[in-house]
Amino acid sequence: NVNFNLFGCNAYGSKDNGFYFVDSFGTAKGCSGSYNDGDGFNVHSFDNQKGCYIDLIDCVGDDNYGIGQGNDGVSYHEKSRGRIIGGEYLRNTKYDIVHIQTAEVQHYNVKCGTMQLQLSGASSDLINTQIINVVADSINVEPTLSRVNITLSNCLADSISLKGSGEINGVISDNTTNSIYSKASGTRNFIG
Repeated sequence: NVNFNLFGCNAYGSKDNGFYFVDSFGTAKGCSGSYNDGDGFNVHSFDNQKGCYIDLIDCVGDDNYGIGQGNDGVSYHEKSRGRIIGGEYLRNTKYDIVHIQTAEVQHYNVKCGTMQLQLSGASSDLINTQIINVVADSINVEPTLSRVNITLSNCLADSISLKGSGEINGVISDNTTNSIYSKASGTRNFIG
């Protein structure tokens, strides 16, 4: 495990990820991971005993171009945790912000293109997430089996989609959107 604090660091033009955090605990503030042939910020938690918690504060993950499978502005994987506060994630070839497996991330005051939460855990997994004051082209929450508690509020998005075979419960309120889609085989229970 690594504990760190990064301030104003830049990763441009890498043949891989700009920043790659594995089983670490720390903060990246004012950092930029752009124009990489990989993710701008890639977070993994392979060690289930020690975990991983990464805060990205006022960071930029733009224009990561990836050939083939495409690449993201920021991605959290496995059981990683953290917060994305401020910053922007735009024009990446796959997703601008993506979380998969049982990653549990809180989002505040972020600007992005696509936000994709592809949460796939066991039916006993409970994932908490907040998406507050986010400006996005699209916000998509898609749990498979797992249960998601969500607060989605004060966001501006062209579309919001809550679907999948998992369960989504929470508060959906005060969002401005052209469309909201909430049809899926899992349970939906919203207060808003």
